[in-house]
Amino acid sequence: MNECQEQANLEAKPINKSFEFPLVSGTTWYSLPSDFLQIYRVTYEQDILKENTPEALDRASGWSETTAEPTDYFIDFASRTLIGFYPYPDSKSTGTARVEYIAQATDLTTDASIPFNSITELYPYHYGLAYCAAAHMTTIDGRSDLAQLYFAQYAAMLKRLATEAKSRPSYRPSAIGRRE
Repeated sequence: MNECQEQANLEAKPINKSFEFPLVSGTTWYSLPSDFLQIYRVTYEQDILKENTPEALDRASGWSETTAEPTDYFIDFASRTLIGFYPYPDSKSTGTARVEYIAQATDLTTDASIPFNSITELYPYHYGLAYCAAAHMTTIDGRSDLAQLYFAQYAAMLKRLATEAKSRPSYRPSAIGRRE
């Protein structure tokens, strides 16, 4: 079940979290939460920062010594648990950064464990994990015809979860014309 939940979480990305922290002058790296999976948005004082890579920043000589108000962020792929900002914060740019990210699902360790981090909105999708587990078991039993049926049910749940986990049915943006 844990493998099925992890696969569903990677595919549909339904568990979203955020955290805030102050940027400190002279501090290069900041730790990401232990349940971090992928970043989808970073802001600094309400301004959206662009994602960059250290390799792309290497094209600018001396980038790692540049200090100013941050415009970009990057992940340290050597550890995958650290986020850096470019330019590095100086004493005038010590505001608050906010990281919005896709979180990992907590393991299901007991019969009372609730999938997808107990998020009530995701309860209707729990059944799909049973189809995933059943598909694996019937595959092991050599029942590929039944396994395909179960995998199809699981895939349908994943598709629906990916769409509806971030759906906001009452959201109706107004039409905005283009300015010339």
